[in-house]
Amino acid sequence: MDPIEELSVWKTSIYKVAKPEFHTIKSDVIDMIYGMDKDITDKEREVPPPQCGIGPFHQRHKKRLSESFGDLFLSYNHLPLMKEMSDWFLEQTIRVAAGVNKGFTDTDNWRAQYTSTWYHITQDGGYHDYHHHGDSAWCGIFYVSKAKSNWYKANGVNRFYNPSPPVDGIKGLEFNRTSYDIEPEDGSLYIFPG
Repeated sequence: MDPIEELSVWKTSIYKVAKPEFHTIKSDVIDMIYGMDKDITDKEREVPPPQCGIGPFHQRHKKRLSESFGDLFLSYNHLPLMKEMSDWFLEQTIRVAAGVNKGFTDTDNWRAQYTSTWYHITQDGGYHDYHHHGDSAWCGIFYVSKAKSNWYKANGVNRFYNPSPPVDGIKGLEFNRTSYDIEPEDGSLYIFPG
């Protein structure tokens, strides 16, 4: 039988990293985020002009969630707990990005910086619809608390869509699924291409 060589082209992976000992700071992180959310004024939650981007205001593609402005780590990095979380996220992102790219370029002096960071507090049935992060090479989602999320009810899960064109219904391409759902796990960071 002739050998088959796989050429792994356009492979997209999602990387999971668990924050060590997260259970020891989880309640402090929750309190910190709820405190920040409480400080957002009603005026800041009003609908802004379309060019405003990330923020706590109502947006069509977001339902039943509360969100900070996109400068979370910049605005709150003076808080020791926020700095600890921010530094850990950057360290993990560099580990992933450098590891994936090591065979293609020199990654020894790579550094990372945030383009935007924010929190979401999602209620039952809440969601942040389909979107991409085209201005970022790598992105991450960190789950502080799973709360009532439920994979079977698609409540609180994150759905990643295949970046390739859809192939639903074409026999022989069943391996090329159109979406992948991740159910939150407390203290887990998921890193993925923007």
